[in-house]
Amino acid sequence: MRLVAQKLGIAAPRAEYSSPEEAKEARQRGQLMEMHEKACAFFEEQLRRSEAAHAREYLATRGLKDETIREFRLGYAPDSGFLLRDRLKSDYSEELLRASGLFSWKEGAEAGGIYSKFRNRITFPIANENGRIIAFTGRTLAKDEKAGPKYLNSPETPIIPSHACSTTSTKPKRPFAS
Repeated sequence: MRLVAQKLGIAAPRAEYSSPEEAKEARQRGQLMEMHEKACAFFEEQLRRSEAAHAREYLATRGLKDETIREFRLGYAPDSGFLLRDRLKSDYSEELLRASGLFSWKEGAEAGGIYSKFRNRITFPIANENGRIIAFTGRTLAKDEKAGPKYLNSPETPIIPSHACSTTSTKPKRPFAS
């Protein structure tokens, strides 16, 4: 209902919640979806940079055209674990960064030791039925054993339930839909 109201430029009725906790959870989910949208835009921007030439080359060898890359919002997560964090940390609390599934952390390290899980990877955004970005999967471009798994998926978060993280379906109804 809110999306339709927004498209029509009219005010949507305010949601009423049964408890302050329910209101807090709804606010958190909204902020996390906003954060994922910003992360997706960041990854798309990084794919256009000269440092991502090897990522664009990889996509080209897989037969992906520029229009397909744009349509499905594919991106590139740079090797630095701090660029995405630095882009988002002024807009979101550490609690939200931790809840997003986009970051890992080491306690006691600089800036809480928060760093991006997706490094040196092609990123594939995963959208919900409303087209909102709720998660990512990433394909490593590294060839060494330090790269981690070939494919890395977002973990369970407040905006992506556990059953969506472990889906084995190979034919989604819509590409990148949860």
